[in-house]
Amino acid sequence: MFDQTLQASLATQRTNRSTSKTAAPAGNISYREVAGSIMVKRLAQLETLSRSLYQPQKVKPLHKMRIAAKHLRYALELFEPCWGTPIGVFAKKTADLQSSLGKLHDCDVWIEDFGKAAMNDESASDFESKSATIWLLNHFVKLRSKHFGRTLNQWHEWQAKEFGKQLRECLLLQCA
Repeated sequence: MFDQTLQASLATQRTNRSTSKTAAPAGNISYREVAGSIMVKRLAQLETLSRSLYQPQKVKPLHKMRIAAKHLRYALELFEPCWGTPIGVFAKKTADLQSSLGKLHDCDVWIEDFGKAAMNDESASDFESKSATIWLLNHFVKLRSKHFGRTLNQWHEWQAKEFGKQLRECLLLQCA
């Protein structure tokens, strides 16, 4: 299955490149070119999904951003041997962002679960259980806010230091 998917991907790359006036012949695509293309696409996905940070109450787009960060990180780690240490630095920054987004997502899951439990636990006979549920819901709402702030600051640093631009330059210039 993997081999078929890889071959289909390479065939698509060859077709796209062969239609370009400046492209090399289809048989001359290097592993490094394919790897670079994959990483740039993963970076673009992360950047597009970063808009979800400006709508912090929308949980699903933030989760999709976490998945995009994971995909970029895995690609960077997988292809690091082709570029060396510079790519490792970007992989570390991406892993940090992914971790923060993961903690945020964990809070979102707990908030949803405890919110449902609080709505379903309307019996006055189990006041202690309801109080514990409310306390936990409150705890995870506060913790979510902390993790969201950290994630937002990390993304702001990413933009301020132009990590995306630097990564693209590294991949295009084939730094090593």
